Amino acid sequence: MINEGHLDRAGRRVTLRPVDDDNWRAVADVAPRDDQRRFVAALGARYLLLSMRSEVWTSLAVYADETVVGHVMWGVDDDGSHWIGGMLIDAAEQGRGVGRATVQTLAPWLAAREG
Repeated sequence: MINEGHLDRAGRRVTLRPVDDDNWRAVADVAPRDDQRRFVAALGARYLLLSMRSEVWTSLAVYADETVVGHVMWGVDDDGSHWIGGMLIDAAEQGRGVGRATVQTLAPWLAAREG
């Protein structure tokens, strides 16, 4: 689990956890707002498949306290640099600061892995 202590606007702790047998269905069901579908996948399942079929991507479940509320994936370039390749916060959870807390949690963790 990646936990930098960041909270969303509701005071829930945002953590990033590996996708596993217990949470993959909830991650796969994460869906954006309808008006966002031209920018992001219609369901988190697409990102999970990319992670499974490519050695570049690693998927993480985004939790607010103990509830899956999103998906984020990160990759590593040939030069060893790490970057966030996609993030999807469920439509019902948007506007609560979950996305911001996700980036604030993942970015320093990725930066510490480079080098």
